[in-house]
Amino acid sequence: MYQNETEIGQTLIELINEGAVKREDLFITTKLWSTFNQPGRVEDAFMLSLKALQLDYIDLYLMHGPAAIKYIDDKTLMPPAEDGGPGLALEDVNYIDTWK
Repeated sequence: MYQNETEIGQTLIELINEGAVKREDLFITTKLWSTFNQPGRVEDAFMLSLKALQLDYIDLYLMHGPAAIKYIDDKTLMPPAEDGGPGLALEDVNYIDTWK
């Protein structure tokens, strides 16, 4: 959601390459943003994070929250409510299915 994984990944790779830190000494956590809560989108979102972070693995992958925000595309993270009212466009996805 914060769209900072690319910058964090670049910094991590620089520090690892400089020998300032070893990957095995780090515990890297990132989150599944709520527009990817549909079970069929979880792996794609994970792979986007892995690529952006330039890592071979992530130690902990969390769901940002249980509510599923409607997926429009990979870049639209906060689609407005479809009725034009306040809030976000939501989808009916059970967080247990996302977790699985």
